Amino acid sequence: MFLEYCEIATPTEFSFVYKPEADSFLLLSVLQEDVPSMEGVRWCLAADISVDACLMTQRYSAFHGVNNIDTVLSDAGSGISGFFDLVIINPPYVPTEVDEHAGFHARLPEKLRAWAEKKGDYGLGDGGNLVDLSYSGGVRGMEVTRRMLRHGLSCLSPEGSLYLFAIDENDEQEILALAEGHGRRVQTRASKKRPGERQKVLRLS
Repeated sequence: MFLEYCEIATPTEFSFVYKPEADSFLLLSVLQEDVPSMEGVRWCLAADISVDACLMTQRYSAFHGVNNIDTVLSDAGSGISGFFDLVIINPPYVPTEVDEHAGFHARLPEKLRAWAEKKGDYGLGDGGNLVDLSYSGGVRGMEVTRRMLRHGLSCLSPEGSLYLFAIDENDEQEILALAEGHGRRVQTRASKKRPGERQKVLRLS
């Protein structure tokens, strides 16, 4: 995977995006078990608040010859409508202090405005470094997770499934309540102890 990265971006460019870590791989392992074949998938939509993450997704998809993935710049799912059979959420789940979390997001409008002013003529790094937003979850790591989960559940088709990455510090009772409010049940599909946290993948269906 590292060699593939070297072919699609420079180390400097990669410093602007969150690189796959244990959370990504745990989520991927569950998806490989539950959704073993993606051949029948006609279209995928990848959403992120980071311009650079969207650009990197486009590059990585093109590198592998995948042409059925679109990307959209979105804050916690805003602007996305319709129904999806599969929703995957790997949110900023790390609990952070209120002031720290607010400070990260206070800089966001300025960064997005600067990107918009380029009118599409942009490259990796032009959107401003939003890597800090990839982990900062606010109180109990739920500030962004809550918004993403609400929107994801509202866009989930009746027979669809939503996969959510979480840790023990997140508010599982709130997650359960949100799921039940949309007529969904929650199943823990994977749980793994890592230094400083216990990671898990939940399926809401």
